[in-house]
Amino acid sequence: LSGVLSAFAQSGIEVGKDVLVIGIDDVELAQYVTPPLTSIHTNPTGIGEMSAQTLLSVIAHPNAQLKNVLLGNELTVRESCGCKPERKEQIGNGDLSERVI
Repeated sequence: LSGVLSAFAQSGIEVGKDVLVIGIDDVELAQYVTPPLTSIHTNPTGIGEMSAQTLLSVIAHPNAQLKNVLLGNELTVRESCGCKPERKEQIGNGDLSERVI
């Protein structure tokens, strides 16, 4: 993470202006690097729960039609995408009961 941002800086490329950078998983370090990294916070617990539920369902009903699953994520906007203020935005629906489509 910081290596990519450092390489851009050493090359004279300004992150947030010349190139826009967005990460995934919103690790704690993302808010402390320069510039702070815009990131998508995923839901590993929700992914694990839905994966286990799907696996158990396939085992119990092997001929049933599979469903698409949509898990909600949260975008934390920071300076690396060219935006100055930090803010969070919900992406998708956060309610597990409404994620199966």
